[in-house]
Amino acid sequence: MRKTIIILALILPSFVSRGQAEYYFPGETVFNNEITSPWEFLGYDVGSHHTRYDVMVEYFKKLADESERVRFEIFGYSVELRPQIILTITSPSNYGNLEDIRLKHLELASGTGSKTVDEENIPLIIQLGFNVHGNEASGGEASLLTAYYLAAAGGEEINTILNNSVIFIEPVLNPDGRDRFAAWANMNRSKPANADSNDREHNEAWPGGRTNHYWFDLNRDWLPLSQVESKNRVKRYHEWLPNVTTDHHEMGTNSTFFFEPTKKGSENPIITTENYVKLNNLFAGEYSKALNEINHYYDSGRSFDNLYPGYGSSYGDVHGGLAILFEQASSRGLMQETDMGYRLTYSLGIMNQLCAALTTVRTAINNQSLLNDYMRRFFRDALEEAEKDPVKAYIFGDVNDNNKSRYFLDLLLMHNIEVRKVSKDISANGITFPAGKSWFVPTKQKQYKMVRTMFETSRGLTDSLFYDASAWAMVYSYGIPFAGLQESPEGEIISKLPEAEYLKPQFSRYGYVFNWSDYNAARALYFLQNNGIRTRASWNEFSIDSPGGLKYYSRGSVFVPVQYQDISPEMVHKIISEASEMAEISIEAVSGSVTKEGPWLGNGSFKVIRKPGVLLLTGGSVSSSSAGALWHFFETKLSMPVTKTDINLFGRIDLNEYNTLIMPSGSYTELTERDINRVNEWVSNGGNLIAISYAFRFLENSKIAGIKYDSRKPEMSKDRIDYDKIKAESGKHSIGGIFCRADLDISHPLGFGYAHRELTVYRNHTLFAERDEGPASNIAIYTDDPLISGFCTDENIEKMKGSVSLLSLPKGRGNIVVFVDDPVFRGCWYGTNKLLMNAVFFGPGI
Repeated sequence: MRKTIIILALILPSFVSRGQAEYYFPGETVFNNEITSPWEFLGYDVGSHHTRYDVMVEYFKKLADESERVRFEIFGYSVELRPQIILTITSPSNYGNLEDIRLKHLELASGTGSKTVDEENIPLIIQLGFNVHGNEASGGEASLLTAYYLAAAGGEEINTILNNSVIFIEPVLNPDGRDRFAAWANMNRSKPANADSNDREHNEAWPGGRTNHYWFDLNRDWLPLSQVESKNRVKRYHEWLPNVTTDHHEMGTNSTFFFEPTKKGSENPIITTENYVKLNNLFAGEYSKALNEINHYYDSGRSFDNLYPGYGSSYGDVHGGLAILFEQASSRGLMQETDMGYRLTYSLGIMNQLCAALTTVRTAINNQSLLNDYMRRFFRDALEEAEKDPVKAYIFGDVNDNNKSRYFLDLLLMHNIEVRKVSKDISANGITFPAGKSWFVPTKQKQYKMVRTMFETSRGLTDSLFYDASAWAMVYSYGIPFAGLQESPEGEIISKLPEAEYLKPQFSRYGYVFNWSDYNAARALYFLQNNGIRTRASWNEFSIDSPGGLKYYSRGSVFVPVQYQDISPEMVHKIISEASEMAEISIEAVSGSVTKEGPWLGNGSFKVIRKPGVLLLTGGSVSSSSAGALWHFFETKLSMPVTKTDINLFGRIDLNEYNTLIMPSGSYTELTERDINRVNEWVSNGGNLIAISYAFRFLENSKIAGIKYDSRKPEMSKDRIDYDKIKAESGKHSIGGIFCRADLDISHPLGFGYAHRELTVYRNHTLFAERDEGPASNIAIYTDDPLISGFCTDENIEKMKGSVSLLSLPKGRGNIVVFVDDPVFRGCWYGTNKLLMNAVFFGPGI
C-alpha cells in the first residue's frame, strides 16, 4: 500500500491529494501499479469535483485496456445519444467460458426445480447500478472507485471474488440527468466550498438533474418501459438475470445512510418472505458491520418500500434475485451544512456508497450457494404456484385498435413474458377475442410472478403510506380488453413482435378515410396536416362498403377530400401512402360520398380539422414530470413538435400564433393579472385551453373557469390517539396512485374513438371535482364503484363517486378542457392518451 502511494505521489499533479487510497480504501489492500487509479486519470481528488459522464466513460475504457479483468460494453444510447455503458469484471479464466457461465446461470431460472450437480459452483451474477437520478451523483462517483478496486486490487479475497462471480457495473443509469446536474454543480461551486444550503450550488434550476431528457424518473420506469434507456437496460438484464442487483440513491441532507430491509408491511405480496426477511437481514447485518468499521451512521427497516415492482430496487425481486436499495444523505454539491451543524461532504457520501457496493459483493460471494439455490427455488415455486392458480391464462386484444394491442404485446415481450397467438375465436367475460387479433399469456411459465404483476389488481393493502403507487397492473393502463381463463388454450409462442397488418391505400381521385379508433390515427392525421393536406373528421359513426367487406368507422374518423387539395391526386396519394406506412394503419380509398350507414361524406357532420399549433408551459411552478410526460407524448406518440416556453417568458408570447395552450400540472403563481386577462381573451376568441391535474385549481382561483372541487381531508377521529400513530392516521387518506373506473361519454368529441363507456384512469391526488352545471360538460364521471386497484380509504371512495375526471367547458368561441386526472402519466397510459389526442385535434371544434 505504501509503495502504491509513493508512486502516485510521483505521478500526480501537486493539487491531487496523496491520501485518496487511504481515505477510500483503508486497510492493507495492495493495488496493481500498472492500472490507472481514478484520481490519476481525473487529475483531481474523487469527491472534489463532479465528474462529467464522458470523462467517466473514458476512464472505464482505460480500465478495460489496462486490466485483463475488465471488459467495456455499450448496450444502448440515451435520448441525447450518450452511450449507456456497463463494465463486466471477472477473472480471466471465467472469460474463457463466459457464455457457458451465462447459460448455466439461466438454467437456475428455468423453473425445472432440479438441483444441478455444480450449482454451488456456478459464479454469481452481481449487478451494481448507480446514479439513476442524475442529481444523486455520489453513486456515480463511487462506481469509479468500485471498478478500480475490482480491477486493480490484489490478494486472496479479490481472487475469490473474481473466480466466483461475474460483476456488472452500470456506473450511471441516467447519463443525461447526470451531466445536467454535474454542469450545474460545477459551474456554481464555490472555492472554498460553501456549505450554506441557500447557496446556488445546492439549489438546481428547473427541471433539475434528477430526471432524463424527457424529465422522466427512470427509477419508476423498470415496469412501464416508456423510456429508451429503460428498454435498453431491461433487454440486457434478461440476458443475465442477476442474483443481486443494487440501486444506489441519495436522500435528504439531514439523513444518514439507509439500506434494506424497507419498512415492515410495505412488501410486494407476490415476493417470498425469504427475500424480505432472511436475505435482506443477512445483507443488512454485513452493512452494519462495514459502516461501524468506518464510524458512519445508518438506518434500516423503518422507511421506503418495496411495494411497486418498477423500481431498480424491486424489479430484481420479481426475477428470483435480491434487489437492494441504498440511500445516502445528499450534499447536493461538494459540501452542505446539516441541521446538526456538521458539514456533510460529497466525498463522505461517495465513501458510503463504495462501502455498500463492495460489502454487497463480499456478502454475495460468502453466500454463493444460498443465492443460487434461492433463484432456482424461486422459479420452481413460481411454477408450482401457477399450477394452483385457478386462472390458467390471460387473453387480451382490442379488435378496434390493433396497434394499441401490439404496444401492450411488445411490453410483455420486453419483460420476457411468454405470449401465444389465439388460434380460434374465444369468448370470455362477455367479450369475444377473435383469432388473429388476440393473444394469450399462460400463467404456467417461469415468469408467473410477472404475469401476475401485469394482470392482477391489488386491493388488500391496509394503508396509503407508500413511497409511490399502490396499483401497477399494466393491462389497465393500456385500456386493453382482457379476461382470465380457467383453461389455457392452444397457441403458437410469439418470439418477437409481429409486423403490423394494414392495407395500403389504393389510388383515388375522390377521397380517403381512416378509422379514428386506432391509436396511431392521430399520428397519421398530423402527418397529413403537416404536409399540407386538408382534412375533415366525422362527428358521427358511419360505415362504407369496401372490397374487403363492410367497414365501420368510429366518431372522429378522418376523411381526406382529394378535390379540395392544392396538389395533384397523384401527390395526394403519395402522401396518403406515406402516412399509412408511417403510422401502420389502413387508409381506404373511396370513390363517392355515399355511405352504407351514417352520414354521407359530404354531410356537415364532417367538420374541418385544423393543424394544431401547441404551446406548452414549462418552468417555475410547473411540474417538470407532468410537462415532460406531455413533451414525450407529442414527440414519441404523435411525431408532433410542441413549443415549450418558460412560464417566466409567457408575457412575451403572442398567443394568437397558437390554437392550443396546454398547462401541465402546477400552481402557476408566476402568472400576473395581465397574463390571466390575456388567456381569458384568447380563449374567448376561439382558443383551445387544456389544463392537466393541479392546473385546474389555478383556473378556478383566477376565474378563467368555474370549477368547484373538494380537497379537504376527512376529519380525524376526536378520540384520543397516541402521538406515534398521528402520522399514520393523518396520512392514510393520501392517494399515492390507484386505478379507477369512470364512465365516458363516447359521443362527445373528447370521447371519439372509444368503443366502450367504461374507462380506467390513474388517480394520484385528493382533489375531487364537482359536476359542472352544463349538461354536456361532464365528459368522464367516476362510477358508483370506482376503485379498481390500489389503496383508497372508504371516505375518499365516497367522495370520488359521481365526481368528475374530465370536463369540457365552453368559453366564448373557445373551449377549456380540464383533465382532473393526468391522461399521459409516466408515458404508459395508452388507455387515456386518446382523450388528449381528441382535446388537441377536436377541442377547437367543440
